[in-house]
Amino acid sequence: MGNCAGGFDGPVQYDPRLMEVDIGDWQGLTHDQIARRWPGTYQAHETSFELSLNAPEGERYPSLVNRVSAFVSALATPALVVTHGITSSVLRGLLLGLEFDEMAWLGPDQGVVFAIDSGMETILRPASVGPMA
Repeated sequence: MGNCAGGFDGPVQYDPRLMEVDIGDWQGLTHDQIARRWPGTYQAHETSFELSLNAPEGERYPSLVNRVSAFVSALATPALVVTHGITSSVLRGLLLGLEFDEMAWLGPDQGVVFAIDSGMETILRPASVGPMA
């Protein structure tokens, strides 16, 4: 989080409601390991979003939606929010009025800013000016 807040002089607040989804028995495993150990479950889901929300002993969609919705309800002013992939998709989906199936296909882009205002999303990417170091 230090890198994210590096050039920011406002208050930084950590909120457990924005933690990444708990993937239970799959924590620490690669996709290949999961596919080998749970082939039926792995093949039954088209996206990492769906797969992550169906992990054995993991967090389910209703629980994640409840905690992210509670965070959104508590926002009183515009905010810069930093979070992880699945939680980010749910947060974006809630702010955009999307259903589960639509959230599952939101891009898991990293290193970008998703600006959401009045139900519209703009994705801000760094300009490409040459090879990345």
